[in-house]
Amino acid sequence: KLHGNIPAEIGYLTNLTSLYLYDNELSGNIPSEIGNLTNLRTLSLHTNQLCETSDSDVIAFVTQYDDDWQASQDCSVASNDSGASSASATVTPQLERDVLITLYNATDGDNWRNNTNWLDGDPCKNNWYEVRCNTQGQVTRLDLSENQLSGNIPAEIGNLTNLTGLGLSHTELSGNIPAEIGNLTNLT
Repeated sequence: KLHGNIPAEIGYLTNLTSLYLYDNELSGNIPSEIGNLTNLRTLSLHTNQLCETSDSDVIAFVTQYDDDWQASQDCSVASNDSGASSASATVTPQLERDVLITLYNATDGDNWRNNTNWLDGDPCKNNWYEVRCNTQGQVTRLDLSENQLSGNIPAEIGNLTNLTGLGLSHTELSGNIPAEIGNLTNLT
C-alpha cells in the first residue's frame, strides 16, 4: 500500500483526468495544489489516513469528486516513525477498547481480510486497521467494509458514542442491527 504524504507536486499533473489513491495508508494534509487538477473527472482519496484541513477550497475540490472522502485524522495529532498518525497524549478509554475487542471476536476477526494490529495494545496508538481516533484517544471512525466480517454486530457497539463514521458494508454480517446503534448520535 502507498504511505506517506501526497506531494504538492501532484499539482503539476494538470492534464490528469483520473486519480485513484483510495484504500491506501496515505497521511498528512491534502496539498492545496490538488486544485490545479482542473481536468479531473474522477478523484478517489477515501480510505486513507488523511488529515482534516481548514482549507475550504481543498475540501470543496475533493468532495466534489469523492463523495466517500472524509478526513480521518486531526492534523494536530503527532506522527510516529512509520508516518502513521496516532493520538499521542491519551490512550483509548478502556470501555472503547473493550467494545472493539468484542466486535473483533463477534465478527470472526481472526479471519478478516485485514486485521493489522488489532488486539495489539492501544487501538489508537498502535493504529488498529481502520480505527480512527481524536486527540483525546476516543474512537471517532470505524470502517471495516469489505473486510470479510461475519457473525452479528454486538450490542456493545452502542458504547462507541464518539463515532462520527461507521462502515460495515459489503460484509457477511447477519442478524439484527442492535437497538443500541441508536446511541451513536454523532454519526454523520
